[in-house]
Amino acid sequence: MMFSDVLILAGGSGERLWPASTDQRPKQFMSLGDGESFLQSALLRASALGVPGSIYVITRRSWIDLVVSDVRDLARRAGNAGLASRVIVMGEPQGKNTAAPIAWLARNLLAGSAARDKANEPNILMMASDHVIRPLDAFVSDVRAAADLSLEGNLVSFAITPTHPATGYGYIRAGAAIELANHPGVSSFRVESFREK
Repeated sequence: MMFSDVLILAGGSGERLWPASTDQRPKQFMSLGDGESFLQSALLRASALGVPGSIYVITRRSWIDLVVSDVRDLARRAGNAGLASRVIVMGEPQGKNTAAPIAWLARNLLAGSAARDKANEPNILMMASDHVIRPLDAFVSDVRAAADLSLEGNLVSFAITPTHPATGYGYIRAGAAIELANHPGVSSFRVESFREK
């Protein structure tokens, strides 16, 4: 099973990478050194999932043109004109961190699916536009496992094992392991608690 739609959050200003990342050209539009921006890499990951719905990018209104340019450039270079037609760019009237754009999209998708039955309600994968995630096949495998868990009524969060303390970040305290019979090799745990920074 897979998610119905993908949401990529691209509104952050990338303050941790200042002065390379600025308000006029934040981190998500910076190149990773392989010719793709962080946002374009996120779009490629989203496209690899083969979701039946759309790929939504929520960004600041002032960055809509940058997002559209990145989408068109990626579609042209990848020889995938269909990619650009699957991406819907939404401009936030005001930045409100993470929860507000997720709720905004969920509300819009649910309103559009009101005529559908419960089995066809949207199931959204939210991704950040500024992550480096490799290899792609492992990402796709983990997302498939997350989709199965979400269809059982769970909210699923991806996490990495920290290598050192970092007071600038919160963390997830893992609880009991969850067995995933259809996804051997994928580690999954209940969340005992979220610890904010």
